Amino acid sequence: MSYTFYELCWFYFIYSFIGWCGEVCIAAIRKKKFINRGFVSGPFCPIYGTGAVAFRSFPAGAYRKAVLSLFGRHDSCLLY
Repeated sequence: MSYTFYELCWFYFIYSFIGWCGEVCIAAIRKKKFINRGFVSGPFCPIYGTGAVAFRSFPAGAYRKAVLSLFGRHDSCLLY
């Protein structure tokens, strides 16, 4: 499936916000106080948005091959 530039921008901002919320919740539970885990001015963690856009941009077959290749390399490192 092909996405437009605007759809990818929405994915970026939505997943950046969801990632920020998740990190803040985990940090708040561990430290028992609010800790802003984002490094930008606002409630965003860009690494989550970048990852979401990267995986959304992959064609379906390439995504499956990339994931299987990643797990294959991980297993080979563990066996070595």
